[in-house]
Amino acid sequence: MQYYRKNSMRESLRRAAEPEERPRKRAGAEREERQLRAPKKQGPTVRVKPRFFAFLALFLAILALLVYGAVSLLRLLFAGYAQVSYGMMETTKSFPAILLREETTVRAEGYGTAKYILGDGDEARAGQPVLNFYSSGYTQKIVSDLATENERINMQQQSNLYPELTQIVDQQLSAMDGGIYQKREEVGQAVRAGNTQALVEMEKELGLLMEQKQAYLEGTPSAQRNTTLTQMYAKRSQILSQIDGWRSEYSAPTDGLVSYQLDGLEPYLTTIVLEGDDFKAEYFRQFFDHTDPAQLDQLRGRQPLFRVVNEEHWYAILRTDDANWTIGAGESCELRFSRDADLVYAAKVKSMVGDVGDLYVVLEINQSIASLLNTRRATALVGGRVEGMRVPLGSLKTSGGITGVFLYESNEFVPVRVIGHDSRFALVMPLEIGKLDKDMKIKK
Repeated sequence: MQYYRKNSMRESLRRAAEPEERPRKRAGAEREERQLRAPKKQGPTVRVKPRFFAFLALFLAILALLVYGAVSLLRLLFAGYAQVSYGMMETTKSFPAILLREETTVRAEGYGTAKYILGDGDEARAGQPVLNFYSSGYTQKIVSDLATENERINMQQQSNLYPELTQIVDQQLSAMDGGIYQKREEVGQAVRAGNTQALVEMEKELGLLMEQKQAYLEGTPSAQRNTTLTQMYAKRSQILSQIDGWRSEYSAPTDGLVSYQLDGLEPYLTTIVLEGDDFKAEYFRQFFDHTDPAQLDQLRGRQPLFRVVNEEHWYAILRTDDANWTIGAGESCELRFSRDADLVYAAKVKSMVGDVGDLYVVLEINQSIASLLNTRRATALVGGRVEGMRVPLGSLKTSGGITGVFLYESNEFVPVRVIGHDSRFALVMPLEIGKLDKDMKIKK
C-alpha cells in the first residue's frame, strides 16, 4: 500500500512537470502511426489516349508557325528592304472620251433637198446609191404640181378608162393590182411594227409596182384614144423631166455603215490627224473644251449629206491626268462606255501626247462601231486585270523626275512604270527589261 502511494505520487509529479503540449503531440503522432499502418484507399485510374498527343503535336506546330510568321513579319517591318514579288490587280477608271471614226463624208455642191434611199445605219457597198439630192430649184411647189397631176390622172382613169377596161378580162392588170395591194399590206405591217429598215425597201418596191402599172395603162389602146389622158400624161412627163434635171444621185464611196447624223467635226476628227507623229495635244484639247474649230475654206458652200463609216476600225481619244494612266503604247486594255457598260471592246494604245496633268491617249479598236455609230462624246471605262512586279507603295521614289525603286544591295536606281496600285502596294514594270525581277531586294 505504501509502495502504490509512492508510485502514484511520482506519476503525478512527472505529469505536473511536463508541458501540456506534449500529450497532444504524442496523440497526434499516434494517430499518424495508425493511419500509416491502415490500408490506403485506391482512387480511379486515368489513361491518356494517343489522340491527345496528336492534338498536342498539331497545336504546337500551329503555334510554331504563328511565332515564325510573327518573327518574319517583324523582321520585314524593321528590315530596310522588301522583296519584289509577282502580282495582279483588278482596276477600272473612267475618262472623258471623243470617238474618232475612219469615215468618208459625202458633200453636195450648194444646198438643196435630200431624199434617202438607204436608212441610217444600213450597210452600203461602194458605188451603191444612198440618196437623191435635189438642188435649190426643186421646191415644194413643183412637188405639189406633180402630186396634183398624178391625182387628176388617177381620177380620169377611174371615170373613163377603168369602166372600159373592166368590160374585158385583163389578167395582167389584175395581177398588177394584186401585187400592189399585197405590197401595201406589207408596208402597213412594217409601219405598225416600227421596222424602219424594211420600210425603206418596201416603199421602193411599191413605187416600182405602181410605175409598172401606170406604164401598162398608158400603153393600152383605150388610153391612147383618150385625148384628155394623153394631155395629162404629157404634162406629167414635163414635170418629171424638170425634176430629173435638178436631181443628183449620190452613192457610197466605200464599203461601210451609212449615217445621216453629222456633228460638224467630221473634217477635223478623221484618221488623217493621226498620221505621222507631228500632231499635238493642243489639237485635241480644243475639242474636249468644246471650242469650235475654224471652218475650212474648201468646205464653204458644200452641204454635208451623209458619211460612210468603216465598221470594224475606229479610235477613242481619252483625256486624263498622266498619273492616272498606267498602260503604255502598244499595250492592250479592256474598254467600255458608260452608256452601254455590258459591251466590252478590246483596245490597244496607239499613241499618247500631252504633258503633266493633261495627257491624251489614242486607243485603237477593231470591233463593230454599230452601237456608237452616231456618238461623238462619251465616258470611257478602262479596266481589267493588270499584272506586274509587286512592290510596297512606299518603296517608289523619284529621281530626276523619274519614278523608280532603289536596289537594296547595289543602291542602283531602277526606273519603273506604275501600272496599278492600292493603298499598300503598287504593280510596276521596269523601263529596261531585266532590271527588276521577282525575289529581288529593294529599299523601302
